[in-house]
Amino acid sequence: MILEKTHPTRSAGSLRGYRVQPSRQLLTIIVWAILLNWPVFPQVALQITAIGDAPYDSPEIWVSEKSDISGTISMARADSAELVLQTAWRRLNGDTWWISDQIIPLSGIPGQARNWRFSDVPLGTPFDYKKPLEIVTFAVDKQQTALDGVIDFASLVYLSKAVSQPLLVQRQPKTPANFSVTPRIRIDHIAGQPAQPGATHEVGLQALLSGEVRKPTDSLVRLVVQPLSSDRHWVVEDEPYLREGRWSGKIDFAVGDLEDESEFIVFAVVAREELPRGSAIPLEAWQGYLHHTISGISTLLRVTRVEIPPAKNQIGVRILSVGGRMTGPERRGEAQVRSSVKGILSGRPISTAEDVWLLTTRDFRDDSWHLLGKAAIKNGKYWEISPRLLGESGSYIKLMAVVAGRNLAAGAAVDVEACAAFSRPVHLRLQDAPPLEVEIEQVDRQPVADASSDGLAVYRISGVEGRIGGRPLEDEDKVWVLKMPNDSDQPWQLLGQAGFKNRHTWELPPLALGAAGDELILIAVIAKTPIQSLNLREQASVIASSGRVQVRLKD
Repeated sequence: MILEKTHPTRSAGSLRGYRVQPSRQLLTIIVWAILLNWPVFPQVALQITAIGDAPYDSPEIWVSEKSDISGTISMARADSAELVLQTAWRRLNGDTWWISDQIIPLSGIPGQARNWRFSDVPLGTPFDYKKPLEIVTFAVDKQQTALDGVIDFASLVYLSKAVSQPLLVQRQPKTPANFSVTPRIRIDHIAGQPAQPGATHEVGLQALLSGEVRKPTDSLVRLVVQPLSSDRHWVVEDEPYLREGRWSGKIDFAVGDLEDESEFIVFAVVAREELPRGSAIPLEAWQGYLHHTISGISTLLRVTRVEIPPAKNQIGVRILSVGGRMTGPERRGEAQVRSSVKGILSGRPISTAEDVWLLTTRDFRDDSWHLLGKAAIKNGKYWEISPRLLGESGSYIKLMAVVAGRNLAAGAAVDVEACAAFSRPVHLRLQDAPPLEVEIEQVDRQPVADASSDGLAVYRISGVEGRIGGRPLEDEDKVWVLKMPNDSDQPWQLLGQAGFKNRHTWELPPLALGAAGDELILIAVIAKTPIQSLNLREQASVIASSGRVQVRLKD
């Protein structure tokens, strides 16, 4: 069925000025019904006259989750046939009709009109608030009663002695039933695989999660990540996509504070109001959200981040970091000439006759791989090679981790293809310059080193000064100074971009740090791009950060 607008000036959202017109599909069914002599029309006239207390010709009919439906049925002559009345609804212009399990038996229908009434007929689902629906009533032989469930319109017409004109209604935006909805949310799939509580799911750098949710209209769906090594939680910054009770959302495990982790707990929540997204939430604050803000929580899933999950009964190996910095095969990184290397194993457990070895070769050349060292394996999952000389400063190298037997000889060429598993190569440029450092030295001309346990007492309007150490600054490197209330779970706030006094010092001119009596924490970071609140995306671009400095503001 389609709607034709008869009043061009009617406001949006109003159902007045619309009449239901038969679609091409329905016209085709009617023609075939006449040609094949289907018992569709005829003798029986069926009409919906009211929904609840609203007459069928009301300009707008609002219905709740369950509503009364009443109408009339009549025949051209008296008939002793035994019929039953049923109702069905669909979303406006949808393909599927939902049949109610309620029936009204009719026998010995007189020639004149007869009234009928259904009570508390379910209309729509918990996810159809504010949506327009179409309702029909139909009469069928007692022996052909349609089972409650779904049906297409062609089958409904074929079964029926009569079908009423569809009536357009709209679900209430909020009803008492809406407030009593118990929020429920679940995760059905993660990274294309069925979610299995209690199992460990292996994912890449990003994972798509999907599931179902039942929630009050104004509630929010959010995804949460907790690294196993921390009691802090991160609410994923990107908002999940919701439609008709289904949701889907993406988690990026390679940004900010998550990039050096490989084991996580992930879950979905229903929240009454917004949660702080993109920043770490301490355990105490998170427990407060659990009690006062979060109304529903899914099963917790354990996740291991790997490059590609290995095939069944095979082992996989991956390099996670070099010198404490996350690395990946898709980009060239930089590392100190003397650095540690860490990684992870996946798939089957490593056998007692196998070890993890680190190989190296010169980049941009077709040289053989040579042994650099054997890794120490921790908890059967993680491996690490202590800091060692990777090569000469300024050289370009490739690193690869392999799982092989214990007969590899130092300095000998290694046949990678003969190993039980090997990682993707990591491309590095080696340097011997120290890492970049930034520190806050003074606030309001007072040395940070002289601060008491309560912090520095400074004027409300004060300047911040600091120094830069380690390697020299590069083009576009900038210093950003941020503040955060002490003992608070609020995000960082940008105070301003500092100016360089020379190659080694910087200064943020005097400005209002806050109100008198405020207790704040200050931090300075170096980044090439603007930093506003140190959310996960911004944290990924931070090159260096200072220690935290506590201050108390006075007039």
